[in-house]
Amino acid sequence: MKRSEFLKLGALATIGLSIPKHAFPRQETRGKVLIVGAGISGIGAANYLQSNNWEVQVIEARNRLGGRIWTNRSMGKPVDMGASWIHESSGNPINKLAKQFQIKTKETNWESVNLYDYQGKKYSEKEVSKIIDEGDWVTKKAYKLAGRQTQDRSVSWGIRRVLKDADYSDKMLQKIQWRLSTQELDAAIEFDKLSAWGDKEDGFFGEDLIFPDGYDQVIENLADGLEIYTGQTVKEITTSNKSVKVVTEDNEYEGDFVIVTVPLGVLKKKNIVFDPPLPDSKIRAIDSLGMGNLNKIALKFNEIIWPIDPHFIGYLSRIKGEYPVFVNWAHYTNEPYLLGIIGNQYARKLDQMNPKTLRQNVGLALSKAWKKSIQIEDYRYSAWAKDPFAGGSYSYLPVGVKGKMYDALAEPQGRIRFAGEATNRGMSATVHGAYLSGLREAESIVSK
Repeated sequence: MKRSEFLKLGALATIGLSIPKHAFPRQETRGKVLIVGAGISGIGAANYLQSNNWEVQVIEARNRLGGRIWTNRSMGKPVDMGASWIHESSGNPINKLAKQFQIKTKETNWESVNLYDYQGKKYSEKEVSKIIDEGDWVTKKAYKLAGRQTQDRSVSWGIRRVLKDADYSDKMLQKIQWRLSTQELDAAIEFDKLSAWGDKEDGFFGEDLIFPDGYDQVIENLADGLEIYTGQTVKEITTSNKSVKVVTEDNEYEGDFVIVTVPLGVLKKKNIVFDPPLPDSKIRAIDSLGMGNLNKIALKFNEIIWPIDPHFIGYLSRIKGEYPVFVNWAHYTNEPYLLGIIGNQYARKLDQMNPKTLRQNVGLALSKAWKKSIQIEDYRYSAWAKDPFAGGSYSYLPVGVKGKMYDALAEPQGRIRFAGEATNRGMSATVHGAYLSGLREAESIVSK
């Protein structure tokens, strides 16, 4: 379940310029940088550049900041529908920002799970621990086996061979499949599409931390004092020997450099025209890297009707991927909320449901697990794959694709720089990877 895992939400409700609370002291600027995208990479880059005496304009398609950091407050309390955790908090730059801005965090225990099946059976703590251990053993062996092959294989390829040789009962296999489904959530793609060779991950260490009052606080503080234009969908980026121009539906912006921080899923749509065109190496990287599909469904109840102690509520369904795990938001906030995490094939199924059916669907699953009628007061669903400004949750490495594609995506093109989690090889699919990629490109401009 653990991932090596995505501001002013609602504050910029209309198109226009954000109003800085504490503008940076104005000195003679060294030049002007345009930044496309107001997610953590774009806002982080803008903050760094402006503090180093560069004029910066951030151009954002949404009417809010944060990108795939999205704290939804429309149900009365903050619930993160995108990124939720600081993973491996020791040394993690996001944790340093949280401390700098005095933002409250709480530790997460990934093995603190109350697990129920579709017949309402609750598994003991000992049983859950064994299921988690066995599932982790299977995937570890699968990666090791695949790593010895002469060609890239999927994670599923390794799992099938490990399970074939293992002496598990049908009941235990069903339990292990639940654990594997939570691991597939981490990848945001089915294991049969995920490279088992993968790429070495660079990380930190320490506990994973969650924001009880919302991840958006990080971006809200980073964005303070920046010049940000929202509701501006970029259509074209044109560069010359002397300048760069960004064209939106409503305006044109001109500067010395541009940092493009839009998600890989947006680049795949090819709705942004580059003039001159991007080189073939960049196009290959965009086309070959995968964009996963991980969604969250926030549920609000009239009261807390489940145990508050566990960090997670697990659901062992007969249907693969059906609501395998809920973050027990009541544990962190003492409020009657659950945050379901759904990915891949089952998420695609939910994407096609109308709101009424979706609400009934998740309510039925919880009713089976708890053997009682469930009344959901309100809910929100993320649907990242359908979001035109995301195109999915975060990147992954498909079978047969090499990690150097991340490097190719990050390669500068004249006055154009590229940032975002999919440009940070070794830290892709993480908030800290996205943030560091923005700093990387900002520093490259400052040092010129």
